[in-house]
Amino acid sequence: MSSNTDRLFYSDNHIKIFNGDCKSMYELRDESVQMVCTSPPYWGLRKYAGKQELIWGGDPNCGHQWQHDAYGAMGSGTITIRKNALQDKHSLKRKDTHSQFCSLCNAWQGAYGLEPTPEMYIEHTIQILREIRRVLRKDGVVFWNIGDSYSAQRWSGKEQGQPMNKYRDGYRDINPVRITNLPPKNLCLIPFRVAIAAQEDGWWVRSVIIWNKPNPMPESVTDRPTESHEYILMLTKSARYY
Repeated sequence: MSSNTDRLFYSDNHIKIFNGDCKSMYELRDESVQMVCTSPPYWGLRKYAGKQELIWGGDPNCGHQWQHDAYGAMGSGTITIRKNALQDKHSLKRKDTHSQFCSLCNAWQGAYGLEPTPEMYIEHTIQILREIRRVLRKDGVVFWNIGDSYSAQRWSGKEQGQPMNKYRDGYRDINPVRITNLPPKNLCLIPFRVAIAAQEDGWWVRSVIIWNKPNPMPESVTDRPTESHEYILMLTKSARYY
């Protein structure tokens, strides 16, 4: 593990900015943070520039043998590796996702937000929220901005090998299979899945705040209203808070 100073990005007499993996905020003491306000990557919407692949789950002492061309079968929130499996609506090719599984311990390597299933995204979100709960004071508050996604057979974006397509503040250069149990065009309800999972993990869901956007990005879809809002989950670790 690196020292605290390795991730110190900026410091003066008033503030310190750290740049590192949010799954392990070891620079911060237990119950030392008053408020967390964050907008993490939404599920399956874009790939940000730069290398952001992390290792999730599995055995931290494993040597990891990454499988790029294996198939993963979606289970109840987990993915298991199957070699020479037939691809169906509950399977996906690893080489199409810019992520990979370890054939030894089933760890997943990839960027947060690009998980192949919503169940895995929720699992990783709760993992991050647990580390936040560790550093959050008993009277602390979390504001968690999160958007939703639609069920589809493929994410929009460029095919592999094509020029990278700049999209607002991120990049979309992938076109992997996106696996859900929902028929295409269904709203995945990711914010509410996160809220329920957080509630079940011990958080108080105090409010679902609507971020209204009077001038939203136009959409070409003709069979539903244009999305003109996002959600901000207000979470606390106790019933009484500041």
